[in-house]
Amino acid sequence: GEIRTFSDMLRQWMEVALKGLPESPQEAKYKVAEGFVNGLRRQTSLTKLAQVARGELRNSNSLEQLKQDWEAVDLKSAYAQALYAAQPLKIPQEYSNLLPQFLEEFSALLHDDT
Repeated sequence: GEIRTFSDMLRQWMEVALKGLPESPQEAKYKVAEGFVNGLRRQTSLTKLAQVARGELRNSNSLEQLKQDWEAVDLKSAYAQALYAAQPLKIPQEYSNLLPQFLEEFSALLHDDT
């Protein structure tokens, strides 16, 4: 609520605060503020997603369904498709090599009963 309102109002507040400055510094400041607001919105979205996920993972029915769905995924195929899709991004090989490790860690965490 409040963070969303802040991010929506920031541009308007900046327009008032920067009134009278030359256009070039105004645009530079707007660009920085836009990056800040986008980061703030992403962080807020991730926080909300984590809260929802936490609640679902505490639900044994949801957790069992997630385990079943995860086991049905063809991880080798998904990995191959991810590598193919990422080729135009020119991701360094050391990062591409991390994906199988992350998949294994996720599987282990998913099946950990603690």
